[in-house]
Amino acid sequence: MYDTGAQTLDYVLFQTDAASATADKGLYRFNVDGTNILDIDDGGLELTGSITVSGTVDGRDIAADGSTLDTAVLDADFAANGLCTRTASGTYTNRTITGTANEITVTDGDGVSGNPTLSLPAAIDLGGKTSLEIPNSASPTVDAAGEIAVDTTITDFTGLIKYHDGTEELAVVAMPVAELTSPTDGHVVSYNATNNEFELAAAGAATVPDFVVQWSAEALDPAETSFAPLETLTTTNIKQKVRSFDYATVEYANCKFEVPPDVSSGSDTVTFSVKWQARTAPAGAENVVWQFEHAAVANEEDLDSATYTAEVATADSATTTQNNMIRTTWTETLSNLGWVAGDTVYGRWSRKSTDANDTLDTRADTNDDALLMHTAVIIPQA
Repeated sequence: MYDTGAQTLDYVLFQTDAASATADKGLYRFNVDGTNILDIDDGGLELTGSITVSGTVDGRDIAADGSTLDTAVLDADFAANGLCTRTASGTYTNRTITGTANEITVTDGDGVSGNPTLSLPAAIDLGGKTSLEIPNSASPTVDAAGEIAVDTTITDFTGLIKYHDGTEELAVVAMPVAELTSPTDGHVVSYNATNNEFELAAAGAATVPDFVVQWSAEALDPAETSFAPLETLTTTNIKQKVRSFDYATVEYANCKFEVPPDVSSGSDTVTFSVKWQARTAPAGAENVVWQFEHAAVANEEDLDSATYTAEVATADSATTTQNNMIRTTWTETLSNLGWVAGDTVYGRWSRKSTDANDTLDTRADTNDDALLMHTAVIIPQA
């Protein structure tokens, strides 16, 4: 039908009486210029050619969105389950997030069973890396066990590593690598205030303790004919043995010892020590002069060749307070003593009452006695 006039058409109905059991029965075909453009049957709709749409379809501007539809990612673009990535225009492939053994652990890397999770393993091995930077700043806070940082401005040091052990903050002493290039045997770590850093430096001389030989009054030997007698000194709370040295007669108390194998030499000095008191405290300044006589005998040396040499102390004043003990010391160089390692030194202590400077002698009976409690010889070692 063809009508050039304006007409009103409610609808056009194309209908067959019943479903066709034969092909092409119940088929509606639109043919233009001998070409089938559209076929509609009970199997669906088949269109030959292009569709041009102006306006919108269900609110969508098909003309404007056509390019989007052309490049849309469809299920066919996925070769397998998991993550998909675009490798080129119109090209997609599956990817999986993976970790590195002992460095990064990945759970659900393809996202199929859940969100991918990245974590650090219990044992981390960074042996193949070239460097590792840890937290570093001015006065960083490390206040929990295991925390570590580099303090770049700590007072008096440069770049100090500090960590917390769970109890307190500790520091690791470090030095420039150049210090370790050609270290010298025996050098130790020391702080250089000028450079504000630690460095290797020659060690100072080690301090070796002195060799001390000492005798209480009762340990001294009364070997001489004129020996200082042993008696008991009684004070308010303490009783002790003492050797009583008279003023009128020179009396002795003997001892012996072996010079240590590490004895020093030269100008190093040996110290002689006597602890004593006056039997009765004097009213004023009254002095006692002590001396130590010695004879050093080498191994297999004849004792008959040995003679005593005296080392005399400077006069020392008795205290004016009763029962106050005094320590008198004097010294002599090892070179002057002539002692060598392994020598047996025979010694005797005495009060040199014949010395004009010994003045504890102005009272009668035994009040001028000097009571010796303890003696010692202190020998320096190398």
